[in-house]
Amino acid sequence: MGPQCPKCGKEFVRRAHRNGVLEHLLSLAYIYPFRYQLCTHRFRTCQWGIRYSKRLPDHREYDRVKTRLPVTFSGDETSGNRMVTLVSMGGCAIETETKLSPGAILQLQLQTSDREPVVTVDAVVVRSVRSKSVGLQFLRLGMEEKERLGQFVRSLLTRPTFDA
Repeated sequence: MGPQCPKCGKEFVRRAHRNGVLEHLLSLAYIYPFRYQLCTHRFRTCQWGIRYSKRLPDHREYDRVKTRLPVTFSGDETSGNRMVTLVSMGGCAIETETKLSPGAILQLQLQTSDREPVVTVDAVVVRSVRSKSVGLQFLRLGMEEKERLGQFVRSLLTRPTFDA
């Protein structure tokens, strides 16, 4: 059993990057930083006897979850709509043929359900652009929107998986 979030007691946590000298020193005593994947709470906890590598496999703070949901985006000189293919509390990946540039700031509307209103992310930044995929990081998200996004991500994380 892995660490649990002290704020909500859930287990959807991911080891976070160590920030500063203090966290590097604490890791010598098996105390590491973690981030809960849904409420985004960052905390430290003891993982006695476990040594983590100095580098995380990637720089993301949140695990991405596969999904397919409609998205609409708009910015200063561009707009479009397509599909979100990966989502987390920190960002998402969308498939689109719209030309977007790294560093561009957009507004995003995610349609997580036919029964729920869209989740509006007030500001996202384009982090990566591939042939038909764009990686976005969430910058500004209202509390109510964050809660609804958290409920959606939780439903994806807890859905049953079927092995073929």
